[in-house]
Amino acid sequence: MEKKEMIRNDILQIGNFEVEAVSTKIKLDQNESPYRLPKKLRKKISSPLFNTISENRYPQPCDYFEKKSKIGEYLGISPENLAFTAGADQAILGLMMVTKKRVLMLSPTYPIYHNDAIILQRDTEYFKMDEGNAFSFTGLEKKKDFDLVCLVSPNPPAGNLIPLDIIRELCSNNSVVLLDEAYYEISNVSHIDLLKEFSNLVLIRTLSKACSLAGMRLGYMISADPVFPSTVEKVLFTPYNLSLMHYCLMDNFPEISAWGLEYGKRLRKTSEAFQKGLSELKVPYFPGYGNFILTGLDRTQHSSLLKVGIKTRLINISDKAYVRISIGTPVEMDKTLQAIKSLTE
Repeated sequence: MEKKEMIRNDILQIGNFEVEAVSTKIKLDQNESPYRLPKKLRKKISSPLFNTISENRYPQPCDYFEKKSKIGEYLGISPENLAFTAGADQAILGLMMVTKKRVLMLSPTYPIYHNDAIILQRDTEYFKMDEGNAFSFTGLEKKKDFDLVCLVSPNPPAGNLIPLDIIRELCSNNSVVLLDEAYYEISNVSHIDLLKEFSNLVLIRTLSKACSLAGMRLGYMISADPVFPSTVEKVLFTPYNLSLMHYCLMDNFPEISAWGLEYGKRLRKTSEAFQKGLSELKVPYFPGYGNFILTGLDRTQHSSLLKVGIKTRLINISDKAYVRISIGTPVEMDKTLQAIKSLTE
């Protein structure tokens, strides 16, 4: 028997997450922040490592709960309603692990949801969207009888927001509703007030986007009912799913979060200017509220941008290729518009 035959076939069918291994001057392919944290804050975060922290010891539960309590105080949330994870991806996986089998998710959306559902052998139904319906969420509110509903707002790759009335309607059903707010600092739309109304709602956030810490991998979940974060912590064996680097980030969470909110405004302004530039060039695109814009540029134009040192992301939806462009600095986006203009003239 070939070793490959020992692996589940559905796992083998999962596609690889591929990123073009090309070094370019302008990197706009992975929805990262183009900015680094201030040098003073970076130093404050990293200085305890190998100095005051004993790296030969495991992270201790008492330290985790102390740090979580301080963050809860900052957020105005009881610490028992919070859980921290190694990236938002782990929070998504954790919640999917502890909830029951029947799952509703968007298509297209962040691909980790699809992968997790396959890995955990969930009975999954997809709410499909494409250019034909302008990636509309209309009709989503009619979906019922699911154990877990997975939502992302703004939802990649189009970056559109799920209307509040649809979220409310889904929360009114007897389902756990996971609402991924990875881009909330940029969209300036938070659903944290809904936690006062719906005990079945779980928000998932990350420090990877506006907070400029994609390489550090710290995420967290917030819910009104402590059963969700506490159960996820149990299955993830928290705090041993975290490293001492995560502890350093948690110690500086208020400053990092405040910086992310401020730079979210900057990214939003840059995105609005970029979308205006696309309109002036008559380049088709979908109005987005994250740090990325889905455009109607094609495969050839994607390759042409790469040749001039601008790395974007090729996205296939319903057998059609689109180019998704992450939001960089104003200078990077101006150069990108100039390059697109040369391709479309």
